[in-house]
Order: sequence, then structure tokens, then C-alpha cells
Amino acid sequence: MNNYEKGLEDIKDPDYSFILEELGDSEELRQKVLREETIHYEDDLENRFNTRIGRHEAMDRAFIQAENVEAYLVNHPSITLDPKAFNLALIAQSALYALYQRIPNIARDLKSI
Repeated sequence: MNNYEKGLEDIKDPDYSFILEELGDSEELRQKVLREETIHYEDDLENRFNTRIGRHEAMDRAFIQAENVEAYLVNHPSITLDPKAFNLALIAQSALYALYQRIPNIARDLKSI
């Protein structure tokens, strides 16, 4: 089982259910960020970022952050000493890899809305 699969399994553990609970209503936060970004980009957000280049950039950033989590947290001796800290680092890495895999579907899913 690789780190991605391990992190996905760990998030199902009751000890980590607080992660999903703390997210609360992420849609409210998403709408707030969307409003702010729409103002910043003068109502042209989708045309600027729902492009192949925009999605590629987002995928690149998600991948780099996932690799950074592995290099600097998953493999950090202080983290590896504590099983819960280690599992949380794996969950963070898994979430970033899941985001990486989700990004190519954004354009298709937006067209179906």
C-alpha cells in the first residue's frame, strides 16, 4: 500500500473524523473566495482559469505541495516518531494527490452545471 492509499484508509479512522467535521460548510467558504476572486479578476475568472493552462498550473501546484508534504513532513524524524502525526501527514499528502486527480475534471463538470 502506497502513502496515498494509506492516507485514504487513515481518514476513515474515528480518531481522524475531526478533520471532516472541522471543514464544516466548505461551500460557504468556497462561495466567499469565489466572490473575492471574481471581483479581483473582473468577472473573468472562468475564462482565465478554466483553461488547459489554468488547470495544468493548479495540478502542478498540487503535485509540488504533495511532494513537499512527503519530503518535509512524512519523512521528518519528529513526525515519524508519532503514529498519529505520521498518519495526519499521510492524510495531508493524500488530500493533495486527490486534488491533483480531481483538477482535470473541473472543465467537464462545469459544463454540466
